[in-house]
Amino acid sequence: LNSAAILFLSTLLITALYEPVLLQLSLEKYTISSFRIFYQLPIFSLGIFIYWLLNDNKKTIKSSTLLLLCATCIIFCFISFPTNVGISLAFACLILALIVHPYRIFSNKLLASIGKVSFSMYIIHFIVIDGLNYLNASQLFDITNFHVSLINIALTYLIVSVVTSLISNVTYNFIEAPGQNIGR
Repeated sequence: LNSAAILFLSTLLITALYEPVLLQLSLEKYTISSFRIFYQLPIFSLGIFIYWLLNDNKKTIKSSTLLLLCATCIIFCFISFPTNVGISLAFACLILALIVHPYRIFSNKLLASIGKVSFSMYIIHFIVIDGLNYLNASQLFDITNFHVSLINIALTYLIVSVVTSLISNVTYNFIEAPGQNIGR
């Protein structure tokens, strides 16, 4: 649990330093299309931290890790914070709240099946979005007003969700699940 917390906090700090330091050093070659890999590290490590928080019987955090957490929070009071990390933190809080008190609307077979392939979906959705952009299919209509823009966003989101879900189910059944079985 401590290692997962330190990993999360470290990647959060790396993300904070990304814009001012790494971009100045021209390390932009480590990006995938328009997606910056350093912005995804805290989200990935937050998932690892939540996993260990839920599965570690001790559930104790060392005082040095707690001090690092406090220092990180203080630092983020004075620097910009990536929006995707903030949204991920909100979802992590939602996950923890649902564990304490599961609501029926969030605990159903559809969401359980999505949860089963969520790692594959996380990996695949970037490829699907890049594919839509490559095919110039991310803008389905000429944007003439707010309503058309909203419809365009909704349909694009639906397309990305459906295509990602279909591909993720295939990759889960033929790659991820067999790999998990080998690892056991």
